[in-house]
Amino acid sequence: MIRLLFLFVFALFTSHLSLAQTGPNVEKSKSFEQSNDSSQNFHPQLLAISVKNLDASVKWYADVLGFTKIENYDFPDDQMRLSFMERNGFELELIEIADTPSFSAPNPENPATRRGLVKFAFYSDVIDSLYASAVKAEAKVQSSIRNSNRTGGRFFILLDPDGNWVQVFGPAE
Repeated sequence: MIRLLFLFVFALFTSHLSLAQTGPNVEKSKSFEQSNDSSQNFHPQLLAISVKNLDASVKWYADVLGFTKIENYDFPDDQMRLSFMERNGFELELIEIADTPSFSAPNPENPATRRGLVKFAFYSDVIDSLYASAVKAEAKVQSSIRNSNRTGGRFFILLDPDGNWVQVFGPAE
């Protein structure tokens, strides 16, 4: 439990440190204010994922989705390693802690059968080439490209090395 608290505090600290180092403009730093203004800049910044094998996950997110590794941290006393990756201003924080239990789903092919993070999604204008690259990189495909009734576009879903759904939306054909 102490490790989880430390991990949460560290993730919070490093994400604020990262913001301070990159120097966001004043408008972005005000995104936490309550407002009904739909033009206000509010967007995802970072997603932290606990992983079983940091090296395998870094390789997967680089090879399959084109993320670039930007920072690594090792904490040998806590048996913890972190890697920050980035693509188009969005960051992933991959966290490996020795002997961390997994959030096993009753159906390993469907993370929605467990509580917690089920999937996260991205948008790409080049969904077909991204899908082809993922297949070439031997990513596990949960759902091939299909039409989305909700968005009017198309999507596909991959499973990352830890069984999380990674969905990619794109335009209609």
